[in-house]
Amino acid sequence: MTTTSSPLSDLISGNAALLVENEDLRTEVTKLTTQVDALATRTNTLKTKLGAQAEALKMQQQQLLEAEDRHQAITQLLTAADDQAEAASQAIQSSKWRAESAEVAVPRALGAYQE
Repeated sequence: MTTTSSPLSDLISGNAALLVENEDLRTEVTKLTTQVDALATRTNTLKTKLGAQAEALKMQQQQLLEAEDRHQAITQLLTAADDQAEAASQAIQSSKWRAESAEVAVPRALGAYQE
């Protein structure tokens, strides 16, 4: 006995197959939605971390600029101190030469005065 399928049974079979495929697609969509939600959460977490890191870098950059300004001010102070030390050294040398000249001139002047 051969069985022939009727259009109604073919339609029912096709519909059942579509229902199974539809359920499979729903399951796949649910999985993908879960993955997308997880990625969105991860993206937001990374954005937050990157924002915090960017803020920290801005603060470090500001601190570096302030440190560079302090370094420049210290360098200027050291240069001024070196200049003052050089001027003091020259003044000391000049005083030393005057003292040496006075050591020679005073006895001469006393000798000339006593004569």
